[in-house]
Amino acid sequence: MTAYRCSECGELHDETDIELAFRRPDAYFQTPLWRRWWKSRATSSLCLLSGKRYFVRGILELPVTERPEPYGLGMWAEVTEDSFYRYVDFHDSDRTQPFVGELSGSIANHIPRVYADTTLGIPVTLHRSQEASTTLE
Repeated sequence: MTAYRCSECGELHDETDIELAFRRPDAYFQTPLWRRWWKSRATSSLCLLSGKRYFVRGILELPVTERPEPYGLGMWAEVTEDSFYRYVDFHDSDRTQPFVGELSGSIANHIPRVYADTTLGIPVTLHRSQEASTTLE
């Protein structure tokens, strides 16, 4: 068994349990550093770029025949301003009420070696699960 130490939790994980995750949407790194510092805000699950672009992080679940559970790919979706603030309102609430509805967006990360061109801009729907994670579909 080959194991790796997780940069998030510090625990050792078997290499078959490791899943790819993007820390920020691709557009974040294409934004000049001064603008990111001055006009942008980002957390582990939300990103606002220059007050004009809005992103929510979720998990794209991919079925893999050799695994008992889907492979989770942590990635970002660009959403509308209205959807972003609707999600923020839920995210900042006490979460006693379920998140109502779905959010539409588009994939905001290029997944290397998946498509010949790019995965950027592919339409997705975000769903909130009972386990407090957001999945992309």
